[in-house]
Amino acid sequence: MDFSLVPTWEHTTFTAFVQDVYSQRIVGWWTAGSMPTELPLDALEMALWVRGRAG
Repeated sequence: MDFSLVPTWEHTTFTAFVQDVYSQRIVGWWTAGSMPTELPLDALEMALWVRGRAG
């Protein structure tokens, strides 16, 4: 999992990425205007959903 700060003209955006170690693919990500505790959990939920659909 990786966290990034992305500065924009308006404000700073926080992004969390979940990467599949084997395929080196980003399988989940989430972006928010603040750094809540839920940010990495939302990215992980997205990754689990994507993997569940892929089989």
